[in-house]
Amino acid sequence: MTIDRATLLKPLAAKTERVDLPEFGPDAFVIVHGMNAREKNDHDASMMNRKYTGLDPAKVKTQKERLVICCARDENGQPILQPDDVEAVGNWPADVLNRVFDVANRLSGGTGDKNAAKNSEETGDE
Repeated sequence: MTIDRATLLKPLAAKTERVDLPEFGPDAFVIVHGMNAREKNDHDASMMNRKYTGLDPAKVKTQKERLVICCARDENGQPILQPDDVEAVGNWPADVLNRVFDVANRLSGGTGDKNAAKNSEETGDE
């Protein structure tokens, strides 16, 4: 069945997922909010250098932190973190950052490491 224009132009609710963070307390959690296409484009563009001729190596080094900052929300859907929090988020244990990043990346249409895992299965590499 073909969808009509009016249906295609209706806004869709963002995907969200709760991520428990026991490292911050016994009941601590964050709601990870998937980005819409415009937010994802803005996030990806923020990795570019000032002339938009390539990636900014300093920003690429903190891409996980930047995605977590964009997607971490409270129970009311409001952002919890600010762009200035990159360094603090980067000081989290890697497993904690990766736990939140993996969900944010998946909900925002990222491919994650699926391709790397698939390639390592196909080649026998680990």
